[in-house]
Amino acid sequence: MKSFFANFNFARALILLCLLGSMPLGWYGWEQYETNRKLKSDLAKGGRIEMLIQDIQRNAHILNTKMEEQGAEGLTGESKPQTYIRTIARMDQIELGQVDIDPSTQPRSKGIVDKIYRITPDNKQRTFRRTALANFLFKLEQGSQRVRVTEIKMETEGGRKVKPEDIPNDMWTFECKITSRQRVGS
Repeated sequence: MKSFFANFNFARALILLCLLGSMPLGWYGWEQYETNRKLKSDLAKGGRIEMLIQDIQRNAHILNTKMEEQGAEGLTGESKPQTYIRTIARMDQIELGQVDIDPSTQPRSKGIVDKIYRITPDNKQRTFRRTALANFLFKLEQGSQRVRVTEIKMETEGGRKVKPEDIPNDMWTFECKITSRQRVGS
């Protein structure tokens, strides 16, 4: 050993440095090899990833079934459609405030019923801009696949007659009906 250090030069120092440096690199390479081997086994057919994907698909199917059972739109109970309508009436860019909702039911065919909701402002004299009314009707249909606006009645402020050549004030009273077609018992 003494002779090794006696003639110690740059080449021998470089060999010693490379030898010492290769040990951590060898350890790091072995760890990477083990990680790679584990990932390959996880990705192999019948591995952990395949089992995880099957589990996710199974849970997604269960969730989808449960949401269908519960009525994912939130229009299952008698009070929920009214809450849905009132929530939209209070949204930004709409701001209709309180609305009166008069529900009725009309049978369509065997096992199918139309639930009709007549919507009017709580104050019959209150007026709204056309844009607010249009946003309200749009949001009613956009937020649910089962709701359709089936009737709308708009009158000018005070119900006054407007000649075709006149430009009326853009304030309107309204009354509308929406229909939700459902199976009996939903």
